[in-house]
Amino acid sequence: MGRLRKNTSDSSRIRWYAGVRQLIVINCLVMLLCFSNVLYSSNIHALKSLFLFNFVNYVEWPSQIFKHKNSPVIYCVSGNLRVFKNLRSVLKDEYYQNRKLIVRELESDEEMHGCHIVFFGAADKYQTESTLEILARQHVLTVGEDPDFLKKGGMINLDYDKNHVVIEIDLENVKQGQLNISSKLLRLSKVH
Repeated sequence: MGRLRKNTSDSSRIRWYAGVRQLIVINCLVMLLCFSNVLYSSNIHALKSLFLFNFVNYVEWPSQIFKHKNSPVIYCVSGNLRVFKNLRSVLKDEYYQNRKLIVRELESDEEMHGCHIVFFGAADKYQTESTLEILARQHVLTVGEDPDFLKKGGMINLDYDKNHVVIEIDLENVKQGQLNISSKLLRLSKVH
């Protein structure tokens, strides 16, 4: 009888360990899925930051926009802290044609004065038609990540489709801002 009890407790222990092992495997899978979503999200923001960084190479502003030949190019980010942090890291110690590249995080629409490129997060409350119209008159390149961004008057929209960033450009909105976009960038973009 003693042996039967021992076997019963051994088989219980084995079932218990098997159950614990299954829970560990399930927890690992859940953690892996959560981590992959974080990694996916981080990659999107990093990619968008790199695109923003490179737009300075493909956009020409009216000459009067810069007060001096080495005035900085100012990027402003509103409504997407991850893009702001990634862009701040990317722009550190970077220059374009002797112009330092600077990034500011916007907390109100009044802070947009002096920006050359403004990026609006998808849910940003400042990406209204009137704000985008004012920025176009000030020759500011406006970039967003909202499917309706171009309809509101934005110039460039960054979408994410099948593991790559899709650049959408509304040429009419760009012309209203009196900006010129390189044909190299236009060839890589969906032009509206």
